[in-house]
Amino acid sequence: MNGISFASQINYTRFFNNKNLSDCQILFTQSNTTLFSHKFILMASSDFFRACFELDVIESREGIVRIDQEDDEKLLTDLIKSLYTCHLVIEDKKDIVPTILLAQKYQLNELIPILTDHLISNMDRSNVLQCLHLDLENEQFKQVKQIMQQQLAASSDEILKGDSYLTLNVDEWICALEMLVHKGNALDVVLAINSWVEVDVEDRAQYCYALNSAVKKVVQINPNNKSNGVSFDPLYTGSRATLSEDKKRIKKSAEDGYNCAALGTKCDSFSIRLIKNCANMMIGMAPRTIDKDGENFNCCGWYLYCVSGNLYSQSGAFDESYHNKTVNQNGTVIGVSLENGEMSFSVNGQDLGVAFRDLHGLDLYPAFDISYLDCEFEFV
Repeated sequence: MNGISFASQINYTRFFNNKNLSDCQILFTQSNTTLFSHKFILMASSDFFRACFELDVIESREGIVRIDQEDDEKLLTDLIKSLYTCHLVIEDKKDIVPTILLAQKYQLNELIPILTDHLISNMDRSNVLQCLHLDLENEQFKQVKQIMQQQLAASSDEILKGDSYLTLNVDEWICALEMLVHKGNALDVVLAINSWVEVDVEDRAQYCYALNSAVKKVVQINPNNKSNGVSFDPLYTGSRATLSEDKKRIKKSAEDGYNCAALGTKCDSFSIRLIKNCANMMIGMAPRTIDKDGENFNCCGWYLYCVSGNLYSQSGAFDESYHNKTVNQNGTVIGVSLENGEMSFSVNGQDLGVAFRDLHGLDLYPAFDISYLDCEFEFV
């Protein structure tokens, strides 16, 4: 994974963990390892360390800050090192959230937004549940919450059949279930709840009623399947495409080229998850005059082009600048919303803004112009 770099007027790399130039120490009590540091760097970067050295406390008198045994030594060392080097390497995506939590604990406040942006760019099935450890009601994690919700919805079946949820506490588990549950995965939800309880029956059995009540409430509020009931319409799906049994997933099964289109059922907003080979696809909304076995992106509908992030439409947009970034990676969740005559797109929860205007009174449906053989995606 690429490192995170950030600006600073001075680079203090040669001072990091330099015993000869140090005026304070950080002691990891779990391993009894000492990290030689400098008060002015720590105090400039952290309210926690500033209090340690400014107040009349043992840390100030001894010049030693003792780190709690439960704190990850490597992650915290890397954080402190970044104060000197202005560069932070996080090799495993599963370490991003724990690093944010350490930055919060030790009040390295300037690093938190940098780490949060890194999480947003690198969130996937391997670390999405870890986001529940964050205070998602905090404004700085607003976008994290949005992307997490889409990721959980997109990966609900895989997560429920895995074991990554087993370490969640009951509040986190309930929160996760509220985003994972839909009518079509009831059996997997029941099995997952049982597996969670079995990890520590003596403590967790007491929460069975609360967990099942939470699931029941979600299903009652949203009795439809995924995507509020949006699915592909077989009558408006090209002959070169194959639909899943629930009509939520589509795969192009013959020939490259813009010779396969599909419409979804009526809605004003929807999201899809790209599964495989979705480069060159057009995503948007169109009327039912679409040519399901032909090319539509410049003559029927309004679209975002996955290769470039630019716009195409029947009203004259042709490679019009919009997002200007590729949005065709596997697992990407793309949202489309039509409100008050304006169509907008989002990518992994990030709102890209209004793409098309003056669409009042048009009878539009989720629309896709599919190019590559084996292109596969689904409503989430």
